[in-house]
Amino acid sequence: MSDVNEANRRRGRTVREGCVLVKTREGYDKKVAQLRLWLVDNYPDMVDESGEILLDSLDQNKWDEYWGHCQVKKNKHGAYLVPEELYSYEYVSGFKSAIIMHYRDKGKKVPDELETSFKNFFAGLNSTGVVGCTPSRRGLLSRARRPLLTFGG
Repeated sequence: MSDVNEANRRRGRTVREGCVLVKTREGYDKKVAQLRLWLVDNYPDMVDESGEILLDSLDQNKWDEYWGHCQVKKNKHGAYLVPEELYSYEYVSGFKSAIIMHYRDKGKKVPDELETSFKNFFAGLNSTGVVGCTPSRRGLLSRARRPLLTFGG
C-alpha cells in the first residue's frame, strides 16, 4: 500500500470519527458500558471473555427487556427507585445512538430488523406520552396532543 493511500485512509478515518464530539463519544462509551454490565448481570453468555458484547446474539426479547430497563431510573447502587420514576425520551434515545455507534465502531452494520425495531420502539415511546411524567400528567399531555376539530363550510 502506498504512503498516499495510507495517509488518505487516516484522513478519512479522522473525519469520520470526528463527526461525534469527544464528550458525546465519552457519553456513548459509558452507555455501552452500562449495556455490557446489564448483559453480564442478566445474560452473561452475551459477553465474551474479553468483555466484548456479542452483538449478533442479542434477539428482540433481550432488546425489549433492555429498553424497559433503560427507561427506569436507578439509585447509585443500580436498584430501581421506589416509587418508580422514568427517564426522559432524550435520555433513553441516547442509548440507541450509543448502540448504533458501537456497531459502527465494530465495523458492523446494524441489522435491518434491529434498526426497524429501534425505530418502532422509539416511535412508540414518543407517542405514548412523555416518559418521566406521572400517569395523570401523561393523560393531560396525550389529550393536549389530540388534533383540533375544525368546522368549516
